[in-house]
Amino acid sequence: GQLAVAGASRGVGVLDAPVSGGQAGAENGKLTVMVGGSEADFAAGLPVMECYGARVVRMGPAGKGQQAKMVNQIC
Repeated sequence: GQLAVAGASRGVGVLDAPVSGGQAGAENGKLTVMVGGSEADFAAGLPVMECYGARVVRMGPAGKGQQAKMVNQIC
């Protein structure tokens, strides 16, 4: 998306990384993180996301994490 392009032009990686699992998932360390962004940015951010997500999945380029979350909410 536009934010990823703006970040890249300044040498900054951008990830969208919504979570699924609700309060109970957060309290029990069972969150799923749906990530959109480049493979390099995902690899750089993975150690941090693994601290709060039991499952961290790269969905594709920037914006795809938010799309996956939206589908998850609707279905």
